Formats: sequence, C-alpha cells, structure tokens
Amino acid sequence: MTQIKLKQILINLISNSLKFTPQGGWVKVTCAEQDGEVRICVRDSGVGIAKQDIPKLFDKFTQFGRKAGPGEKGTGLGLAISKGIIEQQRGRIWAESEHGKGSKFTFTLPKHSTEELFKKYVNNGIKEALKNDTKTSLLVISIADFDKLKQKLSNEKINSTLKDMKALLENNLRRASPQRAGDTILQEFNEVFVILANCNKENALNVEQRLAQVLDDYLVHQNLADKIKLLFGCATYPDDGSTNERLIKKAKELLPIFPVPSPA
Repeated sequence: MTQIKLKQILINLISNSLKFTPQGGWVKVTCAEQDGEVRICVRDSGVGIAKQDIPKLFDKFTQFGRKAGPGEKGTGLGLAISKGIIEQQRGRIWAESEHGKGSKFTFTLPKHSTEELFKKYVNNGIKEALKNDTKTSLLVISIADFDKLKQKLSNEKINSTLKDMKALLENNLRRASPQRAGDTILQEFNEVFVILANCNKENALNVEQRLAQVLDDYLVHQNLADKIKLLFGCATYPDDGSTNERLIKKAKELLPIFPVPSPA
C-alpha cells in the first residue's frame, strides 16, 4: 500500500471521528503489530452509532442521522472507499460502537518484509519506465561480514548506525534531485535498498559513488571505518534485466566500491 492510500484511509476515519465528536471530547489513534499484521485503531468519545446501523456503515452512499454540534450527516463514500482499499491489500476493517458512547474503527494490514516491499517498488519502477520509455536503477548497499560485526558492536549501536546511514542517504538524494519523487530508500538488517526513478546506468553509478563517499565520511567521523565495510551493487532496467527478480539478483552481486582502509 502506498503512503498516499494509507493517508487517505486515516483522513477518512479521523475526519469522521472529529465530525461526530462534540467539543471537549477526544480522538485517539493507535497502531500495533501482532500475528503478522499491523492493526490501526481510531477511537473517539463522540455520539456513537446505533447498533442497527453498524452493518451498513461501509455501504456506498450510506448516511446516518448522527449529530454533533451543528449537525453533520454520515459518512457518504469515505468508509466504502477505505474498505475497498484495505481489502485490496488483504486487510480487514470493522467498527464497534454504541449510541452515545463513542466509536472505534479498526483496520488491519498484512505485514510485508522489506524484501517484499523492495520487489514491489522495483516492479512499480519498471512499469513506470516502460510506460514513459525511461530507465529505472536500483542500488543495494550491504554491510560485509555482518555476523562478525555483531560480535564487535552491540545491536543498539548497529541499529542506530543503520538508521543514521538511511537518513544520510535520504537527505543526500533530496539535495541532489528534489524533483525525483519516485526515489525510494528501504532498510532491513544489514542492507539498504535504493530505487532511482528515471535513472540510467551512468547516472546510477554516479549516484552510487556519491553515496559511497557520504557514507565513508560518516563512518570515519564515527570511528567505525575500521569495523564496517560497505559493498555496493547496482542494476538498471532494461540493461541488466527485464524483471524485478533479475534486477535484484544482478544488484546483489555486490561489488565493493570503496574498501575501508586498514587502521594504521
């Protein structure tokens, strides 16, 4: 699911809660992971929904006579659209409420691994490149000898380092090419994945070298250059493959761009 669609769902649910919650009430949004899915709840202390109306909440053009303040009419298409988006992603949505005692809308979405999301983004990039007669490139940045690194650094230090590296990559890409909204960065364990929209092989290699230098400078500054060695892999559609599987396989051949110098 794209961030835009998730935002659309949350806007629908939160705006409904605000609409039917009188001044002085509250709206709460919570998110939790459980049993391979993400569960998001939007609760309010509003006027609630009559029990007989709950089964019809997600029908198109359904409106109810709930009133809050000056009086607002029901949900129209918002909930039906949200339900459709969620079910397309193999999720569920339902409502719990009692008239006069607030409402609770809950929806779930299956969790996807970063690898699955990476494949999905690469596939979307291929589709866009095919549609616009352009190219899409991807980079894989990996920490070499990750198991050995875990013996040298704590999990907390490794996680904070990966988080810093991802933030550096995001900031560098934005400064270099703010117009390229299709660029995406994902991070999982010892790898960071970068999808470069509308980017040919030559430009991708230039980006790769620039990012390598940025990360190298960071590792030196953090006194980690003698502990962490980064490997880079690069692949471009359609030069290196016509499917996401082939491109990812090509990129994961992980050619070292810069060896970390041995300590003096």
